[in-house]
Amino acid sequence: MASNTFNYPQVNWVPLFKGEKYQQWCMQMKSVFISQDLWELVQNGYEQPKDANEEATWDEAKRKHYKQNRIRDNYVLSLIYRGVDETILPTIMAATTAKEAWSILETKYRGSEKPPTLCRLAQPPDHRSPPPPRPPDHRRQSRRTTAAASCTAAHDSSQPPPLPPRAPPPSLLVLSYLAENSL
Repeated sequence: MASNTFNYPQVNWVPLFKGEKYQQWCMQMKSVFISQDLWELVQNGYEQPKDANEEATWDEAKRKHYKQNRIRDNYVLSLIYRGVDETILPTIMAATTAKEAWSILETKYRGSEKPPTLCRLAQPPDHRSPPPPRPPDHRRQSRRTTAAASCTAAHDSSQPPPLPPRAPPPSLLVLSYLAENSL
């Protein structure tokens, strides 16, 4: 009796891709594959014989390894098939390996979407419109004009402009208040 060396727990749920939010679906599927130790198979594929003659030249260990990888790949391919909507399934039906199906989906649907970054994943997208422009503040404008005039005057003279008066630090205010009220 041949033993099945592929003893992964059955995946009961996979996210469904309906043609939108590819990056989100991709990350969810990737986490399923990683949890089953199948992601490397999706990324890199596996060694396949070019024809039956080449497989006949392989030793028993290499044939066994190939058979295990073929079983695992078919399992991953079935997960990908389950994870796409019936309208998208024809896109990948001709794929014979999980790597090929994954590449087809990635090429077609990744498109102009930017890969998510950690910050973009942590925050929902901001769909608000930018705030309307503020009306000009005439008080600010007059202050700017006065400041510009004083800068121009300062450049004309040989001395720097005088510093504006500064308020005393809060500690001095407290001390002066205590001195005035304690008498």
